[in-house]
Amino acid sequence: MSLTLLLKLLPLMILQHRLKANHHRQAIQIIKEYGVIPAVKCYLGQLNQVFMNILANAIDALEDANNKLSFAEIKSNHPNIITITTKMAEDQQNVMIKIKDNGKGMTEEIKTCIFDHLFTTKSVGQGTGLGLSISQKIVVENHGGSLICESALGHGTEFVISIPVLAD
Repeated sequence: MSLTLLLKLLPLMILQHRLKANHHRQAIQIIKEYGVIPAVKCYLGQLNQVFMNILANAIDALEDANNKLSFAEIKSNHPNIITITTKMAEDQQNVMIKIKDNGKGMTEEIKTCIFDHLFTTKSVGQGTGLGLSISQKIVVENHGGSLICESALGHGTEFVISIPVLAD
C-alpha cells in the first residue's frame, strides 16, 4: 500500500466525524494535493499513527482558533482548512508528506517544546503530550526520516514528514 493510499483511506475515514460541521463551527475542508510518489518500504501502521496524531492536532488547532468566534464570523472570515500534500523531495531521495492547517499557529517558545515527551498545550484531560513525541520517534528512529514543524503565530502550522526512498 502506498503512503498516498494510506492517507486517503485510514486517517481521514477514522477522523471523519471530527471534520463535520457542528453548532460551534463549519465543516473542516480537506484539500488533497497528492503527487506521484513511489511505494516506500515502511511500517504502515506506525505511519498511520503519525498521520492520525498530526491530523487530530490540526483539527484541535482549528477548533481552538474558532473558540471565541461566532459561527457567522467563522463562515465568512475563517474557513477551516487542512491541506495534505504528498510529493517527491527535490533531491528525489525522499517522499514528503505535508499536513498544514490554517489555525492560529504557535509561538516559537511552544514550537521548541512540541516534540518533548509529555508536553501539551491542551487542557487537563484533553491531551497526553505523547502524540508528537511518539510521531517523531516513529519517523526518525523507525524510518530514518525527519519530522519538522513550521509555524508562526497567526499563520497556521505545517508538519513536514520526510521518508527516504530505499532502493531494492
